[in-house]
Amino acid sequence: MLPCNLSARTCVVRVCFTRRSVNDMEQQQENRREIKRRSYKKSVLQQQHALERARRWVAANRFAYSLRQSRYDAKVRGFVACTATIEELRVSFTGFCEVCGTPEIECNRKLHMDHNHETGGFRGWLCSKCNHALGLFNDNPDVLERAAQYIRLHNAANEAEPIKVCMENVNTF
Repeated sequence: MLPCNLSARTCVVRVCFTRRSVNDMEQQQENRREIKRRSYKKSVLQQQHALERARRWVAANRFAYSLRQSRYDAKVRGFVACTATIEELRVSFTGFCEVCGTPEIECNRKLHMDHNHETGGFRGWLCSKCNHALGLFNDNPDVLERAAQYIRLHNAANEAEPIKVCMENVNTF
């Protein structure tokens, strides 16, 4: 325990063993806290500015960003990256999903850049629903055709025979 004279409000500094006033030590501690507060505020502002710059870059370089993101995802997930160029992406972009025809404005997200995961060839721009659907069917056209036949079969059966509801089994309150 280092000697402190509380009546004189002085303490011995542990590092250099000199006697200093408690007021000076408290002031120095408050100065350190203020410096930390300022540097934290500065770092938060720097992060906000960096995020805003990144958003502006993504908006201005949409096709480069899509290609970069696709290549990163391919590397992480272990499939072949897209081989398209930025110019090919720009030329092929129509603003509509190539499967369902939904305009990008009506989608919740931007259109996805679809490509063959085995060859890396660019296929087109899809909305998130169509892109996920193709992925869930493992990009297999035979399975997609069977699914389409299944839906056609059941839609035709439902149109020919209306659904009958038995009111005896329905609970009424």
